[in-house]
Amino acid sequence: INMDFNKYQYIGKLNTEFLEVEFGKLATDELILTDERDDHIKERHDRDYNLFHQCVYDIIKRPDTVLKDSKNQNTVFYIKYIEETHLNIVIRLSLEIENTNRKNSIITSYQLGAKTLKRLKKNNKTLYNKE
Repeated sequence: INMDFNKYQYIGKLNTEFLEVEFGKLATDELILTDERDDHIKERHDRDYNLFHQCVYDIIKRPDTVLKDSKNQNTVFYIKYIEETHLNIVIRLSLEIENTNRKNSIITSYQLGAKTLKRLKKNNKTLYNKE
């Protein structure tokens, strides 16, 4: 069995307030990135990888927008405008009701063009908007 799946880095704490209004109590406010997902971002979104690592802490603390992913359960998009692009960080939340010991976890991250962002905002519920 490959136990490397459990290797992860601690990213920070989520502001759970507006998330819990939508999802109910989170199991934890801690956010992690597993090595497996980090590799995924590196392989699949190579152009965005360095930007992601430069900005991830800032985006988690100060997102411009947080959307509820309408297609995937307990998943949110943290989006921030950075250097003429928008970086989207997709996070799978860990809810208390699920009764797992999982932490909130980054699934992937990639840049969004203005059109894609507009479509995302139209098709997914806004949970948070920076004034």
